[in-house]
Amino acid sequence: VLDDANGEVVAIVARKTVLASGGLGQIFQHSTNRQGSVGHGIAMAYRVGARLIDLEYVQFHPTVFYGPNAPHFLVTEALRGEGAVLVNSRGDKFVDTFHPLGSLAPRDIVSRAIHQEMVSSGDPCVFLDLSALEPGFISERFPFIYRRCQEQGIDIRSEPIPVVPAAHYTCGGIHTDLNGRTNVKHSNAIGETACTGLHGANRLASTSLLECLTGAKCTAREDIGDIRNMEFRLPEPREWKSPQRVADPTLILQDLNQVRQTMWNYAGIVRSNRRLARARRILLELREEVRSFYSDCRLSPELIDLRNAVRTALLVVHAASLNPDSKGCHYVVEDD
Repeated sequence: VLDDANGEVVAIVARKTVLASGGLGQIFQHSTNRQGSVGHGIAMAYRVGARLIDLEYVQFHPTVFYGPNAPHFLVTEALRGEGAVLVNSRGDKFVDTFHPLGSLAPRDIVSRAIHQEMVSSGDPCVFLDLSALEPGFISERFPFIYRRCQEQGIDIRSEPIPVVPAAHYTCGGIHTDLNGRTNVKHSNAIGETACTGLHGANRLASTSLLECLTGAKCTAREDIGDIRNMEFRLPEPREWKSPQRVADPTLILQDLNQVRQTMWNYAGIVRSNRRLARARRILLELREEVRSFYSDCRLSPELIDLRNAVRTALLVVHAASLNPDSKGCHYVVEDD
């Protein structure tokens, strides 16, 4: 474990290890996940031989606030439920050509419609038009969205909201049973980093919070009775020599941005064999550069983020490449 206080690597011994590290959304250019959510738990579990499943199923939320230098935040689907509609930069209701329900279509369909519109038009976003709603109703019914958009200089009572789809939830992860046990002895995983199969190929809204609470309770209940009787596992410690060279932070940031752009363009909402193959080539080149950083430079949180982001991205690309069938939030098109 990297000690942030002094930059040293320390070994921690425990009878039981529980991974609860969240999702991997930050390996994509647009994400609702917090900074640092690059699949740390998944990458670590892979390195110790844990079984991973369903990593191709990454759910994208169709409407997240877009601003070139603004933080992403969810623009609730309830707005569309109240009558807001998605339009392009010309004001056309483009989702209507995708599905009879138009802007009320399921998440994955709306996300693909927006993605196609952005690709065909070259625009960086589309817009959520609230003009059918009464101004007073908007600020009263959706105070959070109203306030957050105001902070970005947009009055949603009279202006449309710029939105993009964004990586939101990882349906796959470290394979566990219903008590959070992995195939690695004395190792559990819970929450978004784990996968019991509950969410299938496309998670239903809000179920993941219940899974987190239930998974944590089941894991704790199982372990309370027998954790004192467990033996410590003491693997042969690896001698860690911390080099004095510091990795160029500009290169680290650029490499992480390249991971995100690669995954967004070639392994995101719409995939094909050719796109996935290109993503893999780019990521393998980055992996070699990261190996050089990792062996020759002092460790930092940013370097660890990059290392695990590249590994997790490769795992997602590999899983997607093995699954030719469009299902849920994994959508594959044939190469031209």
